[in-house]
Amino acid sequence: MSELQKHTSQVESRETKRRETKGPETKGPAASSRAVVLVVGVVMAVLALSCWLLPDDAYSESERRYLREMPALTAQSVASGRFMDQFEAYAQDSFPFREPFRRIEALANVAFGRLDGNGVYLAKADGKVVLPFEVGAEDVYACTLDYQLDAEAVARTLARYQAVYDSYLASADARVFAAVIPDKSYYLAYGSGHPVLDYEALFSQVEEGMPFATHIDLTDALEAESYYRTDTHWRQEKLAPVVDALLAAMGGQGEGADDQAFDELVLDRPFSGVYVGQSALPLAPDDLVWLESDATRAARAFDHEHAREIPVYDADFAFASELDPYELFLGGPLSLVTVESPLAATDRELVVFRDSFGSALAPLLLDSYAKITLVDLRYIQPEMLADLVSFEGADVLFLQSTLSLNS
Repeated sequence: MSELQKHTSQVESRETKRRETKGPETKGPAASSRAVVLVVGVVMAVLALSCWLLPDDAYSESERRYLREMPALTAQSVASGRFMDQFEAYAQDSFPFREPFRRIEALANVAFGRLDGNGVYLAKADGKVVLPFEVGAEDVYACTLDYQLDAEAVARTLARYQAVYDSYLASADARVFAAVIPDKSYYLAYGSGHPVLDYEALFSQVEEGMPFATHIDLTDALEAESYYRTDTHWRQEKLAPVVDALLAAMGGQGEGADDQAFDELVLDRPFSGVYVGQSALPLAPDDLVWLESDATRAARAFDHEHAREIPVYDADFAFASELDPYELFLGGPLSLVTVESPLAATDRELVVFRDSFGSALAPLLLDSYAKITLVDLRYIQPEMLADLVSFEGADVLFLQSTLSLNS
């Protein structure tokens, strides 16, 4: 056998032993890559089919808002670019398994130290920084990131107020007052380092736009703890300074909120406000508290929108509600409600042009006013008030939160 043949035979022998030792040949990284591609493809196919086959949700209960609908496809909407913008918003709202993905995204942001998202940021009343592991702590407040002043929106509301004044109040023997309720970010944003609405500009615009009213400053009557941690609204049990400030300015009689004998009741279920769903974070729930007195128990409330009597506090509804237990207070956002108080210390009447904040405040004024009328101009046209509301000799209070003014 030649040297070349011997060498070839030795090489073949070593290769045979190597294969026997190694066992069957593996497919290596290529097989793993193909598996990953296959899994991703299956997931994408499932999501795509879900988009087409599953019906779109019309309403998000966690965010308490209506979801965007599929926009109409027209040549004009495509040419203007409006269709693409609206379709992008629709796709985000109709994505399958949207709620679990929102929670995963929110928790991932927290894990990387980002404590603001979905239009919400977290802060503490003492100004300390919220750490990622403190998201569910009971001293953490959720606030809106709505910090751009919409002067046009404010002007639209002021124009409606002017129309009400011109139509009903200018010729009536009524005393007119106005007060703006600051959002809790007024007390929290500066300490947390987040951008904040120019509240002074908003307050000035309201005061200049309502020269017919006496303006009442509520900023010193409130603090961060006056609000629910997980919701936009103020806490009724914290409103004694607000009641005192209003009655002092309006010359109210009767006992102030601190002097009245109230029973403090707590809803027998946790209250998770609007920011829990909006942020998709596991925020610690609040307690929903309301104050009962002889005046609130004797009062009779009437909902003109649905022509029915309603309780001042509807605890049964709040307990059962999956959407907004805050509607415990005088039925929530109704267009026109009157409350008669037979135990009031006076026979005076009060008309409040309000948003949902007014529902929690009104029961605390029943000791001072024999009749309180709540009007929400978001749900009723001013011209409809002529046959429904009497302004003669009444106190009139325009009470609006910065959240509704600035939207």
